[in-house]
Amino acid sequence: MNRQQLLSRLGKRGWPVIYSDGALNIWQRKSNRWLQATWFGAIEQTDNISLYHSCKILPRWEKYRLVDQLAIQKHSLSLKKAINLGSKDSSFISLAFHPFFWPYVETLNSDFVVFHIYDLFSKMHAWDSNIELMYQNLLNRADLITASSEAMVQDLSEKQLNKVKILHNGVDLDIFNNDIKYPCPDDLSEIPHPRIMNTGNIGRKIDLSLIVDIAKKRPEWHWVLVGNVMLNSLETDPYSQTALNESKNLSNIHFLGEKNRLEIPAYAQHSDINVICYRIRKDEWVSAVYPLKLNEYLAIGKPVISSPIETVINLFSSVVDIASTPQEWVNAIEKALNQGGVGTSCDRINISKQNSWDNRVDNLETWLFELLN
Repeated sequence: MNRQQLLSRLGKRGWPVIYSDGALNIWQRKSNRWLQATWFGAIEQTDNISLYHSCKILPRWEKYRLVDQLAIQKHSLSLKKAINLGSKDSSFISLAFHPFFWPYVETLNSDFVVFHIYDLFSKMHAWDSNIELMYQNLLNRADLITASSEAMVQDLSEKQLNKVKILHNGVDLDIFNNDIKYPCPDDLSEIPHPRIMNTGNIGRKIDLSLIVDIAKKRPEWHWVLVGNVMLNSLETDPYSQTALNESKNLSNIHFLGEKNRLEIPAYAQHSDINVICYRIRKDEWVSAVYPLKLNEYLAIGKPVISSPIETVINLFSSVVDIASTPQEWVNAIEKALNQGGVGTSCDRINISKQNSWDNRVDNLETWLFELLN
């Protein structure tokens, strides 16, 4: 995820970083996270940062406000101790990646606050008045607001917009590198060409119905979906559930399951076309995304086709074909297979190099130094 890419690189550059996804919740008692946790918490050094694993003692319990506040305070204090912020003279930055973390930001009372907006939160299904309040509190408190796309901050107030810097998603060129020739994965090698590849979680944002429609019309084209099938998401949406059921009866749609991120480049490299096949609806968050996979695809050099996502249209139309309807997708696939798609392989690779995570962190680091100075 973008937070891992950003924080690990800051850590590599000498910034002392501690990461936490918050205190345990009493309702998580049967979850893997709870079962794997220790009573007193633990710190793991990984990927150039300190990862704080929450303790089981005094979990959050929203039903009882005092208990919940004590849990937040205890967790925040543990974070300070873990990164040696015990003295009053110590200064630090709180960097939040979701409105849910506002209570911790408020309790930590850091010298500076950065809020990174990586999704259009107001269009997410979990959005409610409580999350909106935390969101506005973070926006107002933040000294710096970064956003993965311009579309994610269109509704902010003028005062909030004055604090915004656009920090697009990037690509890890150490692994998504066309100069590295990866062997074809065993489960992919069994699938005939042409292969149309989609990587990432398979939830309701993926337009499975469109994929099924094209797969029926062109049985010689093989759709390869690499990622976790999010049944909880798909089964609550009749459109997606129907398409999922149909896809299981088609021999040219292949679900290869979730893979380690280090394995993904090999799959993308041994495809014929890499796609971002999203279901675009104005009332949902997908319309504002900057897909994490976009620059990864471009770095591989194969033809790329995308649904009409605002960021892709505005920034990448010279190297990415845009398709909305099933017929437009068929035309784009034919163009990619027969003519190499939009742009050349070199064009795609060169653009990806301009959008590396290292370049993104160059910008972020500059903005952080401006805060501190």
